[in-house]
Amino acid sequence: MRLLLRAPGFTLVAGLTLALGVGANTAIFSVVRAVLLAPLPFADPDRLVSVWHAYPPSLPRAAVSAPGFDDLRQARHIFDDVTVFSLTNQNLTGGGEPERLVVARVSQSFQPVLGVHVAIGRWFTGDEDAPNQNRVVVLSDAVWRRRFGGDPSVVGRTISLNDVPHQVMGVMAPAGTFPRATDVWVPIAFSPEQRGPGGRGTEYLDAIARLRPGVTMDQARDAVAALARQLHQQYYADSPRWTLGMRPLTDDLVSDARPIILAVFGAVALVLLIACVNVANLLLARATHRAREFALRAALGAAAGRLRQQLFVETAVLGLLGGLAGALVAAAAVPLVARAAATAFPRFDPPHVDPQALLFAMAIALASSLAFGLVPAWHVSRLTDLRGALGEGTRASGGRAMGRTLVVAEVALAFAVIVGAGLIVRSFARLTAVDPGFAISHRLTMRVTLPVARYPRDTTRRATFYAQLFERLSGLPGVAAAGGVSELPLGELKNMGSFDIQGKPTPRGQDGPHADWRSASPGYFRAMGISLVRGRIFADRDGATAPPVVVIDEEAARHWPAGDAIGARISIDNPDVWREIVGIVRSVRHDALDRPPRGTVYFPLAQRPTPTVFAVVNTVHDPASVAAAARATIRGLDPELPIYDVRSLENRLSDSLGRRRIAMWLLVAFGSLALALAAIGVYGVLAYDVSQRKREIGIRMALGADPSRVLQMVLASGFTLTIVGIGIGVGLAAAAARAASGLLFGVSPYDPVTYAAFAAVLVATAIAAAYVPARRATTVDPMTALRDS
Repeated sequence: MRLLLRAPGFTLVAGLTLALGVGANTAIFSVVRAVLLAPLPFADPDRLVSVWHAYPPSLPRAAVSAPGFDDLRQARHIFDDVTVFSLTNQNLTGGGEPERLVVARVSQSFQPVLGVHVAIGRWFTGDEDAPNQNRVVVLSDAVWRRRFGGDPSVVGRTISLNDVPHQVMGVMAPAGTFPRATDVWVPIAFSPEQRGPGGRGTEYLDAIARLRPGVTMDQARDAVAALARQLHQQYYADSPRWTLGMRPLTDDLVSDARPIILAVFGAVALVLLIACVNVANLLLARATHRAREFALRAALGAAAGRLRQQLFVETAVLGLLGGLAGALVAAAAVPLVARAAATAFPRFDPPHVDPQALLFAMAIALASSLAFGLVPAWHVSRLTDLRGALGEGTRASGGRAMGRTLVVAEVALAFAVIVGAGLIVRSFARLTAVDPGFAISHRLTMRVTLPVARYPRDTTRRATFYAQLFERLSGLPGVAAAGGVSELPLGELKNMGSFDIQGKPTPRGQDGPHADWRSASPGYFRAMGISLVRGRIFADRDGATAPPVVVIDEEAARHWPAGDAIGARISIDNPDVWREIVGIVRSVRHDALDRPPRGTVYFPLAQRPTPTVFAVVNTVHDPASVAAAARATIRGLDPELPIYDVRSLENRLSDSLGRRRIAMWLLVAFGSLALALAAIGVYGVLAYDVSQRKREIGIRMALGADPSRVLQMVLASGFTLTIVGIGIGVGLAAAAARAASGLLFGVSPYDPVTYAAFAAVLVATAIAAAYVPARRATTVDPMTALRDS
């Protein structure tokens, strides 16, 4: 400690460098542990798997139908049991302000399969998971505390969901909130029609199964593949590529987040390595300056091992101090990262710095100190010339060579990090430039759900409400158009299935047509800026009693290669009802900007009025300027309807890119840190080099060397080190970019523009860092240098 305090500048720089590296790694480790490593809050989570229908390659994953759920439950040789769920929204009224809740409609097997704990009361019984018997509900811990003040007597009380009375059966434990953000759970209660053969084409359920004891994951995959072949022969012969997919639930929940988090963790690990190289260089320069001290110790009898021990103790203390400072950096950074990632990563507990994270910080700090302590220890062990070391003229050329080697390694690592960050930035720019198929700006969206009790499933009352709503919204000042749709693009709600084409049976060996289903009002396409390609869009005449019609998009129209889709008839969900295709609109990227459009079939909202509709208002000015008037319009039609999820379309698009944006900003931050550390490394080596070559520079200037030549000499030295480092870094960057190519969109892992641009940035940064010691070299007084040497 005394030795470190005698060199406060060195201690401060080395400690801060290590603290930044350790702190960044600890913060990202906390995220990795929370998102990827922490076990799911379920009983025996390793035995839980997700199962789905698939139609590869065009549709590698689809939801499960109600009959498909029954098929899976009968596979008792594979699964203990299976559960399904579907998310929706319902209005909670009575006992306070109307509130919009996220409702998970689940099968009765949900609690036994997942093993979640009901803290108060009980779970549903099998009899309650039946039509007209499912008026029961289990509350989440958050709703119980927020809405009912944590009152245990809430069990048995009646609450109103969508104006339908439900009896509270229990309160879920906090760790049992699944799916994420669920407020209440209700039985799904399939009707006989939904379970019948006609329900196989309606796929909207997420399925989770628990493997039987003794069944391994590989055995389960083989058994599911065999089950898929059996079911295909029985029920799906018309869909040649229909199959079942399965993977562990843990992998399924983090599948999209895993590559992003691992890429960020890889980048921050490189930053720590750069920090270690930087500190090693500082220690090497310090050890060289202490050559006379070590020679004196050796002359007094200290063995080489004792000298190395001295250095390792010093670096261990330095590592301990850096680790403590890094823990403080992580404690400050993790809440910021957690808030930014709250809506982007599908896990249950937010990341935080706990004793395990602190242990990780200290472990990597001590490991790093051991690593960067090897270099000066090796250098000191080579001090064999005691007479030269104790003299005044030693120059330690070996230390200079080692320092240059370390700077080359530092530049190579930094180049790999900043190129990776540059590729992600370019990829994000390409992604945001993708045309989603609809207009983004000046669009206000909000969600409205009509309670079934007051707006029953007959089409008349719902359709009348929606027609009045969009007519009034269209007449508001500052509104250019208004419409509604059952499911907005880039949202989580999905409804899909197959359809039949009248007079065109699917040929053997080919997939039947498959598409997303959406109900839309006549004004929806104009409000969203979805252009008409051929035919017409919906009109007021396409009412409940009018002939059934649909509009399809260009992707769905590919099933008519000759372009004769207009006037053709298709059957969806009901083989006795044939709907005429009256128009073709532009395809929309409904899932995500980086996924190609899927076929979409639009129903007239008046003919298929769903209980939930997203209202879209195309405004002349800022969307927020009409939000209050839009709310008042809905309240004027029905004052008991809660209006929720009010956001601009730009905001929804931004949220859909949340994970990529977080990865981009983190990689940019770590790339900037790597660039700064590389610049510090170049500066430190050249400053040390100039101090060691002061006699040589003095002789050059005494013999007539121009200061500009001396400046060029030092800058050329920094330039050479940087170019060699970039040359090595190109290989590292290419390997890293290839490994993370799944995160790139529209950019090659070997994009020459990115490599060249960041090579120029790194060279410019290194030259700037080299300028200060180069300028200092030109001020060397030849007489002073010769006299001091």
